[in-house]
Amino acid sequence: MTTRLLASLLAISLSATAWADTCAVPSQRLDDRLIVRLLPGSELATFLAVFESDHPGVAVTLVESVPGRSIHLLALQTPPDYTPADFLAVADDLDDSYGAFLDWGEFLYANETPEGTTGSTFVDHPASAGLYKNQYATSVTGTTAAHARSSGAGTVVAVLDTGVDLDHPALAGRGLPYGWDFMDNDSDPDDTGDTIDNDGDGLVDEMTGHGTFVAGLVSLVAPEAWILPIRVLDSDGNGDMWVLVRGFFYAIDHGVEVINVSITSTYHSEAIGDALIEAAAVGIVVVAAAGNCDRAEPRTFPAMKGRAIGVAATDAGDVRGAFSNFSDRLDLSAPGVTKFLGNLGLNGAIVSLLPGGDYAIWQGTSMAAPIVSGAVALIRAQHPEWAATEAVRLAITDRLTATAVNIDGLNPGYEGQLGSGRIDIAAAVELGPIAPARGDLNADGAINVLDLIQMMVHMGLTHSSADLNGDGTVDSQDMADLLLLWVNP
Repeated sequence: MTTRLLASLLAISLSATAWADTCAVPSQRLDDRLIVRLLPGSELATFLAVFESDHPGVAVTLVESVPGRSIHLLALQTPPDYTPADFLAVADDLDDSYGAFLDWGEFLYANETPEGTTGSTFVDHPASAGLYKNQYATSVTGTTAAHARSSGAGTVVAVLDTGVDLDHPALAGRGLPYGWDFMDNDSDPDDTGDTIDNDGDGLVDEMTGHGTFVAGLVSLVAPEAWILPIRVLDSDGNGDMWVLVRGFFYAIDHGVEVINVSITSTYHSEAIGDALIEAAAVGIVVVAAAGNCDRAEPRTFPAMKGRAIGVAATDAGDVRGAFSNFSDRLDLSAPGVTKFLGNLGLNGAIVSLLPGGDYAIWQGTSMAAPIVSGAVALIRAQHPEWAATEAVRLAITDRLTATAVNIDGLNPGYEGQLGSGRIDIAAAVELGPIAPARGDLNADGAINVLDLIQMMVHMGLTHSSADLNGDGTVDSQDMADLLLLWVNP
């Protein structure tokens, strides 16, 4: 056994005892930050004045707001003698005493990658493009067969994560330049480390590459879908609900079709719930990792919250990964388990991309979720004529769950806890037509004046298949693209 492969076995798995130790800690509450949503007609300044009057010695100031929404992040400054009971009183007040001002209010909570929770890191293994393209996740799910009917062209998958290396050769031409880094507040959501142990766990930049790995699996399943990178985690895999909320709404405002969230928290956030409601209303399908703590409780969010597809992880034989969370609130299972088979061969591994053009192996529910996100993109690309409504999200979700392979018999004791079963991408895509050519907006088999009329009707919209260049708005550039496709189909 080589030293590298021995390290591989240790790096991607932890003992059950180690899981129990790390998973027993609930998501951290950040006592100096509040998130509130004002009711229509309420003034923030008035609410702040009343709140401070009710809580002598407490100062509350505005930190940031979600553009276009009445959702605000507030800084809370309290006296030195404030106790946990005092903070609980503040939380109760937000729920009970300010109904004239607030739709809801909550403390800010932390979140992180499922693999960060359990200390599972990638293995910088000399994997290759061939192993990446031909791994068991594609054969088990029927991905190759599905590509005969759809490749995901014309769809955008937002990857909310540690960033994405869009310069990786396997992502050539697939990345959109409109992403955002909410950790550094700039337009460069690259997947790089800062050489700092931000979470004090003795590891430096241990989750660098997580977002690129996730994006690689989306692209593996939907090779012509665009990737919109949105950085909401640091290089140790940690973030908070506010940054995630900002990432959600950024994706919504840029007209994506799919949002992948390989992030978990034990806190049931009202802010995340609002983002899911708004995403669903415009037909966006949100796919979320179930978590890696081998348990059903406490629930993990957003995977076990309504309007998100929650995904558990299975191996090449459709057996639940020993680390994977389970729940009757999950929707699907998908490949996400790495097992070294035979003479430590990689035919049982999840292989994807790392920054700098590299490949690696990993495992986790973070890897199962993008398999499903890619499948969503394949189905959505089959139907550019579908309007961006709640019905679209429901139709895609129903198609995936109805065609999933029932794996209860292979997982005794977890019946009904792994969603409708393991995703069957080929079967789901088979229920739809062959995806029409880019620019065939009404899916009638030709690019003509009818598509031109549809584009004119959709001009200025954000959520529309007429956004041919994926920049988030139907505009004159899309019109030019359509005319060019009409002349040179």
